[in-house]
Amino acid sequence: MAARKPNRPAILLPRLAIDELVAPRLAEQALSTQTTESFHGWLMYYFPRSYSSFSNRVDTNWMDFLRGLQPSVRSHALMWAVRALVMFQMGTLQGNANAIDCARSMYGRGVGCLRSLLQTPFALTEEALAASVLLGGYEILDGSSEDTWISHTRGIRQIMRARGAAAHKTGISRTLLLSFRPFLVAESFVLGEPCFLGDPNWISLTKNVYKEEEQNGESSLGRIMDYAFNEITKCPGYYASTQAILTSQVETDPIVLETLLGDISESKESLHNLKAELLNVTGDEKLTSTAASMQSIPPSYVRTLAQLTCGGIYSSLAMLDQLTSVLLSDRDRRGRASTVSPASIYQKNPWQVPLAQESKLYNNGPLKTVRDDSAKSSNLSFNVQSIGDRLDKFSLNMGVASMSGSSPIQAAALGRFVQPQLPR
Repeated sequence: MAARKPNRPAILLPRLAIDELVAPRLAEQALSTQTTESFHGWLMYYFPRSYSSFSNRVDTNWMDFLRGLQPSVRSHALMWAVRALVMFQMGTLQGNANAIDCARSMYGRGVGCLRSLLQTPFALTEEALAASVLLGGYEILDGSSEDTWISHTRGIRQIMRARGAAAHKTGISRTLLLSFRPFLVAESFVLGEPCFLGDPNWISLTKNVYKEEEQNGESSLGRIMDYAFNEITKCPGYYASTQAILTSQVETDPIVLETLLGDISESKESLHNLKAELLNVTGDEKLTSTAASMQSIPPSYVRTLAQLTCGGIYSSLAMLDQLTSVLLSDRDRRGRASTVSPASIYQKNPWQVPLAQESKLYNNGPLKTVRDDSAKSSNLSFNVQSIGDRLDKFSLNMGVASMSGSSPIQAAALGRFVQPQLPR
């Protein structure tokens, strides 16, 4: 038998991948899933201790939220933000300028999606706030200028205030607040304005959460850290009020001055008590292990968490001491009807650590540089700082490192955070 030749040439059909044939969006969903899981690596690279300190104390942590997120128009901004952060980490770790360019492109798409989302009735949803927080985090890491992070943080502040304090008591909303609050305080320090987190209705959130724990007399590391943060959120307001008094050309109402001094004194007393509690936790191995087991914090993190929180407390106490001194000096000067002008007493940053002490307190480390000599780049070279977990330390210092006017990335890159040695 002879095989019959075909009368016409065979038609070659394109080979389709099974996911394109059966589920056209399967590839996109797989990419989103991989990106989401990679985000955990981003968290543990940049914020290992901060994330561990509250991830098991909240109803919904970052990974639970992202894994349960349903694809929708509202989540586009959020997913582009996640992709930008993951790609930026990969680019900085590998020294890959092309990957960083891709991250910036993804960031731009995320900002565009967020801008559209904010024009809809969903502007105050959890997805919108989460996207704003992550895009704000990207701007802090890879800002186009030193001040752009301020604009993003201002937007996040406006969304949170519009949602109200009660909306951030539970769920992912509380996680978002805990994640970004150090940068909200940093913004207030840089701008010299009061921080809205220092308002009584926002501070009461922490008290309500830990009311039962206080009644049981439990000494929780997370509670101590949150209470310390509450006091530190008041510090930008103390500075702004002091600045207004010292630069005023009219006589300050004595009641206003005494009230401010009294509030500062109360905050100092609270911070001293909280510092003693932290020292007590880290000074006793039994208490250290208890704090770790109660909150599922790795035991190796407990001491560091306490150290860095104490660093923020020490810096805040030094600032409050300085503010008290200049207020008392100004009161005495005005009482003597001195001819010395307020401007001669006023200091722009009265709490700033002297340079002689700075080298002893701050931890500096090498920065990773990525060089781009491509023709398409407007700058022949640019520096991208691979700062590792130094933004984590900045967060646990509760944004206090920005008191001298530094942005978070500047403070982190320079290692401007205090980490005192606690008793062993």
